[in-house]
Amino acid sequence: LDAIDEPGRVRFVPTRNLNALFEGKPGQTLFDRVIQTVHDAGPGLSAIFNAQSYSDLMWRGGFDFTRRRFIFRDIKGNRFEAARFAPSQSPQAERVPLQVIGPFQKSSGLGQASRLSADTLRAAGLNARFVDFGLEGNDGVIYRGGTTLRAESFEGEPLLITAKTKCITVPEVAKDGHGNPIPVVKSINYLPEITGLDLNEFRVSAVDDTELAANENAKGHKDALELPDTTSTRSSSFLCANSKAQGTFSCQLVSPYPGNIPLVIYCDAAQCEMPVLAVNQQLQVSASWTVPIDFSGNPEAAGTMIQKKVQQIHDFLKPLSSAL
Repeated sequence: LDAIDEPGRVRFVPTRNLNALFEGKPGQTLFDRVIQTVHDAGPGLSAIFNAQSYSDLMWRGGFDFTRRRFIFRDIKGNRFEAARFAPSQSPQAERVPLQVIGPFQKSSGLGQASRLSADTLRAAGLNARFVDFGLEGNDGVIYRGGTTLRAESFEGEPLLITAKTKCITVPEVAKDGHGNPIPVVKSINYLPEITGLDLNEFRVSAVDDTELAANENAKGHKDALELPDTTSTRSSSFLCANSKAQGTFSCQLVSPYPGNIPLVIYCDAAQCEMPVLAVNQQLQVSASWTVPIDFSGNPEAAGTMIQKKVQQIHDFLKPLSSAL
């Protein structure tokens, strides 16, 4: 009976048992006799509810009880229960946004299912928000769903600037393999000299929406491209804009991380700044470094050098966390 609300449950009952339950004349199947036994109406119940009524209810729920499968498919043949409803006619702005909640950073079956669901939604062109959460492991520890980053190198050297680490107070933090608590932080700053990347600043931080922050950061670059005195340089991996009037040089690059969130770096005669490199929906990387050459005189070489620096930053972070 629970399958009337969740028809898919029927598929977990052995076929032989289902056949035995529904064989017979209308009102005389084993299903009918059992229902009549447990209901106060007794045999009279068959006048309003019987095996055929049950099958009809399942059909209305989008499930073919005879063939034991859902009956609604999209135009590509994928089962999709919502395909039986007419498309929404309300404006996009009035619709409730899709939100997917799951342990996206966890190395588990549910974590993998969450990541695959996210990939499917993105491939379908749906604008969804993804919310990470933690799970209680077999050891009884509540593992927070956010990205875990190493605070020391594999040689044991400190990687972080302690004074610039912003911690958040939460109960029941996870512990590392040595029993040390893993603090939950809002942002961390890496020691530039320990990275070997010739950086002036290197920060990883959590924000409410990296896409919103990245789009805001990209506005200056987009505006520069519209100026009449701007010279643009394009390749397969970057689009740079050199504005003489503003005295600015900016490049939009292909991000080393998945998704289509814009990555824009701004440079002047002294240094380059990368305000937002979006790792995922809530995690971003910021960095700055000294300019080694006059970018305005050789924009193509500049774009290549900036792309190389971004890749170096990505490669540095990758072994420090399974999520990066």
